[in-house]
Amino acid sequence: MLSIDSPASEGRGTLVAPLSPILRAGDLPPMQLAHHIEPCTTNPLGVKGAGESGVAGSLPSGVNAVLHALSSRGVNHLDLPLTPPRVWAALQAVSSPPVS
Repeated sequence: MLSIDSPASEGRGTLVAPLSPILRAGDLPPMQLAHHIEPCTTNPLGVKGAGESGVAGSLPSGVNAVLHALSSRGVNHLDLPLTPPRVWAALQAVSSPPVS
């Protein structure tokens, strides 16, 4: 069902109608795959990681979650890596009085 609300706009009767011109694989231009081989110089194997940009936010968000959980106890900074002994030491440091 298609109705014209005004000369410049179409009113569509279903939610499917606006999605009808969906692109298909045949509508796309041909793609070419190429390899650019350049070994990494920062490790002995010469290998690079795959997809680090996609996980770049996971470490800071994990650290923020831990710091948020510990902030009520007075912990406001932790150095990486966040190991259980470091978290425990940080909790012990804020819960015990400073040694003079």
